[in-house]
Amino acid sequence: MVLIRVLANLLILQLSYAQKSSELVVGGRLCNINEHPFLVLVYYDEYQCSGTLINEEWVLTAAHCDGENMEIHLGMHSKKVPNKDRRRRVPKEKFFCDSSKNYTKWNKDIMLIRLNRPVRKSAHIAPLSLPSSPPSVGSVCRIMGWGTISPTNGVPLNVFERQYFLFQAMRSAPLVGDNGNYSSMHLGGKL
Repeated sequence: MVLIRVLANLLILQLSYAQKSSELVVGGRLCNINEHPFLVLVYYDEYQCSGTLINEEWVLTAAHCDGENMEIHLGMHSKKVPNKDRRRRVPKEKFFCDSSKNYTKWNKDIMLIRLNRPVRKSAHIAPLSLPSSPPSVGSVCRIMGWGTISPTNGVPLNVFERQYFLFQAMRSAPLVGDNGNYSSMHLGGKL
């Protein structure tokens, strides 16, 4: 249970969703090239998600990012201009939160991917330093990824981020327009 809470908090701290998602990093700012060595780009089918490198062979992302022909790109900032230390891996194994393979929209939307081989730390590739405890309510957290930054722009070529204040976990907090069961979902925060 503690592991699931830590993983859920990690998901809150980074963006992890498909390119066709209606979620946005609206008002985000361009990240510095050296700010996110833990951030990975997960390509599957014709979509993309962001993920987090949590050690040399494990990536955390969203369960709805599971697909055929998955590739994990590490050491990326720009999709057009690759870093010299950019690496590509494929999944060796995938693990899902209980019932997450049968998720309802975003409920229990957690997937762990074991890479086919470990990656070495470099200037642009390093695991996220995991906290010893979850962030406290009111903490300033960051979401980041290659998600859409405005309703009129497409998906950016570079990583963007946005800060938000962490709310207390809430139960049964349905999203607008959704009728799913969200009894185990945590509400992240306010932009």
